[in-house]
Amino acid sequence: MLINLKGISVLDEKGKLKKEVYEILEIIKKEAVFLGTGHLSYPELKVLIPEARRLGVERIQVTHAESLYSCLTAEQQLEFADQGVIIEHQLSRCMPVYLRGKEGKLEPEEIFGNIKKVGAERCTLGTDFGQLFNPHPVDGFRMIVRIMMRCGMTDAEMDWLIRKNPARLLCLGDA
Repeated sequence: MLINLKGISVLDEKGKLKKEVYEILEIIKKEAVFLGTGHLSYPELKVLIPEARRLGVERIQVTHAESLYSCLTAEQQLEFADQGVIIEHQLSRCMPVYLRGKEGKLEPEEIFGNIKKVGAERCTLGTDFGQLFNPHPVDGFRMIVRIMMRCGMTDAEMDWLIRKNPARLLCLGDA
């Protein structure tokens, strides 16, 4: 991790999921919605994902895979994708004002490379925008699509990233 960030953990002091997380997983399963992991770290995801699967949560998306909170390597992304998890790649860490400078900044080519390694059929795109200093989320989404296409993403791969996999996560019919 590039900087020391601290937040609320889903794990207790023994490295097990907290009781409240089990309650949330039961709601996710009952309501048949997908689990989005938010800004969890690799150690938290290593515990959460297999336990969610064990409890019957069918659809999981690791959100913000390249954020400074998760900071997942391509190998770690592959590890989760091999467990049937969709990996989300987002644009905010590429923006000029990210963390007020270059520390932790990510180049779009790195996102492109991670998608190529994991496979577009196991990924989605997002922006993580909504902050006043970033473009509107819709404009940001257009940006990431254009940037990935310029990096060399094919139309077929883009179909997985922005149509098929989001439809699978949302149970919107055959993708």
